[in-house]
Amino acid sequence: MRLAALVIALLAVVPVTSAMAQQLPASKKDRSDVVKYAVALESDPLSKQAKKNRVKVLTIINRSPDLLVPPCRALLGELLLSKQLGAAELRVQLQISAAKYLAEHPGASPDQEEALAAGLDGALTAYASMHNVNPLIQIDVMDELTERRARGEIRDVVRDALADCEA
Repeated sequence: MRLAALVIALLAVVPVTSAMAQQLPASKKDRSDVVKYAVALESDPLSKQAKKNRVKVLTIINRSPDLLVPPCRALLGELLLSKQLGAAELRVQLQISAAKYLAEHPGASPDQEEALAAGLDGALTAYASMHNVNPLIQIDVMDELTERRARGEIRDVVRDALADCEA
């Protein structure tokens, strides 16, 4: 009877301890790794190591609440449903590049607009890298966003998307 009570008590504590461990802020090494993987994925998103690197960096991001940016589906619009070559990688790159911004600015107050602008910029950099390696990769929404970035309108894109997400 006592053993059963002890087991029940331990089972009640283990999930709490596990949840608390998952909620710790990112360590310096984790921040460094996020930046390293994000830069590699932005510059060569189709490399042989890219898939493994995405898994590694997403694992770090998902266990570090200070590196998570609340998603805004309106930001990538059509890309969310696209099955075009490269679309899935670009959706994830937005999150990875936003986490990179947060990893590089650990003392800054969390600013969803700033982080998402950095994330979008990283996704656009990855798209340009993809297109350079394989010109058949062409995604209309990314081409439009690339043009808007060239005009200095990334902040406007993010601000408009956030207004839709919050509505």
